[in-house]
Amino acid sequence: MLGSPVDLAPEIAEEHRRRDTATESQEPFADAVSRFRDGDTRPAILAAIERGREEGRSLGQPLAARLTMALDFCGAVPSVPHYLAGCDRAMRRPEAEPSESAPLRVYVSAGLNWSVQESEALERGGRIAGLIDALSAVRPVELWGYLASQSRDPEGGHVALAWPIDTRDTSRMVPNFGQTACRGIIMRWLYGQFPTEPVHRGVIGHNTDAARAHLGLTPDDIMTDSFCQPGDDGDVQGIIHEIEKRLPPQP
Repeated sequence: MLGSPVDLAPEIAEEHRRRDTATESQEPFADAVSRFRDGDTRPAILAAIERGREEGRSLGQPLAARLTMALDFCGAVPSVPHYLAGCDRAMRRPEAEPSESAPLRVYVSAGLNWSVQESEALERGGRIAGLIDALSAVRPVELWGYLASQSRDPEGGHVALAWPIDTRDTSRMVPNFGQTACRGIIMRWLYGQFPTEPVHRGVIGHNTDAARAHLGLTPDDIMTDSFCQPGDDGDVQGIIHEIEKRLPPQP
């Protein structure tokens, strides 16, 4: 587990820092590091964050409504007649159900397909950041970034990295998975791990089961696939779909 992809920066050799590892923009290594440290507030990203917040508010409404009903059902307003009658409902302490009070853990892949345009990556990252920001207002959310790469050589090994992402600042969330900043650091680091072959062959592997096992995730944790094109499982719609499957049935 990493504290941040920036932790890898000192280990990256100079020849790898100069290699192209971005999508179309070929982001310089220094820009990748600075965006992780300072955040990214470009207008296109801020607009995408707002779109993500709207999607998050719509998704959060049933979560918030269900939470309120759980509190009311458990006796949020004490009833003296029920208490005197010995009704156990009046004796319960108001609390949310465990499945709703536990943190919602979301693992977002930093892997980007080489055909993804920079504008698509920025839109994806901004919307995911806004979505998580809105959901954090109605229930605890743990956000993680990860990248998994498997060598084509049977003896080459499997690399899976994960790091926690602070959800209090959307501009700092975005570089973890919404643009080439993360790719610019981690991909250069991976070149040193698999020096005898093109690393990008193994980054977009669509093998989240192997990454889950490597990182020790539970079935309740949400994990996106690598981002290959808008609308796939690695996009914000993939996260929304997974959260909707976990929503409790409406009365």
